[in-house]
Amino acid sequence: MKSFIILASLILFSSSALAANFTFDADGSEPLYQTTLTKEVYQFSNNDQLQDISISNTAGEVVPYALVPYKNIHQQTKVIKKSEPLVIFPMQEDTLNQAGITNIQLNSHDNSTSVNVTSEDSKVTSKTYYLFDLGKEHQAFQKLTLDWQGHDGQLLTIDVMSSNNLNNWVNAGEASLLKVTANDQVIIQNSITFNRLIKARYLKILPQETTDAFSLTSVNLELSQVEALTQPTLWQEIPLSQRNKGNSETHIDFESPSRYPASFLSIKLPQQNTITHASVLTRNNKEKPWRLIKKTSLYRLNKQGHDYTNKDIPIPTTAARYWRLSFNQANGGLGKENPQLSLGWRPKVLVWNARGSGPFTLHVGDTNTAVNSVSITNLLKPYSIQKLKELPTSNLSLTSSDQTFNAWHAAVDYKRFWLWGGLFLGVLALAVMAFSLVKNNPNNK
Repeated sequence: MKSFIILASLILFSSSALAANFTFDADGSEPLYQTTLTKEVYQFSNNDQLQDISISNTAGEVVPYALVPYKNIHQQTKVIKKSEPLVIFPMQEDTLNQAGITNIQLNSHDNSTSVNVTSEDSKVTSKTYYLFDLGKEHQAFQKLTLDWQGHDGQLLTIDVMSSNNLNNWVNAGEASLLKVTANDQVIIQNSITFNRLIKARYLKILPQETTDAFSLTSVNLELSQVEALTQPTLWQEIPLSQRNKGNSETHIDFESPSRYPASFLSIKLPQQNTITHASVLTRNNKEKPWRLIKKTSLYRLNKQGHDYTNKDIPIPTTAARYWRLSFNQANGGLGKENPQLSLGWRPKVLVWNARGSGPFTLHVGDTNTAVNSVSITNLLKPYSIQKLKELPTSNLSLTSSDQTFNAWHAAVDYKRFWLWGGLFLGVLALAVMAFSLVKNNPNNK
């Protein structure tokens, strides 16, 4: 009886082997690290939400972690700034400083009157201004930077005019320029920032004061452009399992070996100059019906030696075992060769607490392992996006794995076995005790 109890305990309380182990390269000198998950972590997970991950230190203690979307840590856009020089066209503009004056003087003498008429010519001076042709089409801008010669140590006010036809000019703005040096210190104000975007073809810059000491030497457009950054995407081609041809449709079936959370599909058509349509369907059980998740157009064209294919196809995030591409002959169909299907997804970032001593190990694929997943706000207090971005980075390396692992086999719930096993052993122990009491009771003899 004792041997039976010991054997039952070993069967019920033995733990399963881990699907995979990874080692962090962090030395533990910082309290928190960020780690972008690799494709292998997803490969060995048997949970769609990665709820079978645990992290432990060298003493085997489980440490807390949080899973964060990649975009929450890494910037999604960047601002590109560039300076574009303009060609300067110096122009002369006549300015009337003093209008012509006519003086009339009446003189009376000895009952006679005389008239003296004198005149002074008008005074016209020439004023330099600077003309710029930005072209018919240009990027709208809001800032200019200038450099000039002369007029150092003096504040110079300039006007900027804009026009689309060189005849009608409107005021675009004004600015004060200054270059002054004293005791090896320099103060310089050489920019003009407009209160609106400038889209006109022509610009004119002219000093408000007439001066020969000022000469523009360079003018630059300061342009800003926001560029979307490409997030890293993990890709996995999945193997073809079979091809079925019906009366009007051809079904190409694939089987994914892991629970990859696909958000994008890459479908490569086998033949050039193919234009067709496909339906994408999934299911996790062969006994269940197929579920439609996407209808899409596909093409592969060759023009002047270059291949042109459709872009990656976005889909609702789906972790599925079986995938089907259905081609209808009425919508282009498919040739005799089979297409390739790859699943793509954006990796999560693991923010984890380096508590205790390293090395630190990530385990994945065993639901029996203690998991210490927490909210990111529990790790970062007070929480801020900036603090999150500044966390040091640690990378993962695969150290061991179970190559027979199947992510689609239901993981054994050992806790349930432990509970039922404990109950069974308790009942068995009570039965043994009762039997012993009955057997040793002298009244039963």
